[in-house]
Amino acid sequence: MSEEWRTGSGYHWKSNESSGYAVDNLDTKQLADLGEGSDIFERLFVLTRDAIDLYKGLDRKIEGDHLDICHHISRYLSQNRKKIQ
Repeated sequence: MSEEWRTGSGYHWKSNESSGYAVDNLDTKQLADLGEGSDIFERLFVLTRDAIDLYKGLDRKIEGDHLDICHHISRYLSQNRKKIQ
């Protein structure tokens, strides 16, 4: 099982065999920027980020980095998409 955490325009990942950093620019992309070939993770991330940004506007104090929160929610949902279709 790999571990992932987001910082800015990309995310770090680590597994038993290797580790790295991947840039996907999901911190700034909009749904309109994603082509038809985008995967469910990217679409979920952008939608989750937008929802959290709206939530933050309600001044309810989200703890932690909201992009990392979006990353983990989107990854979980995309890995379990069969349960939400």
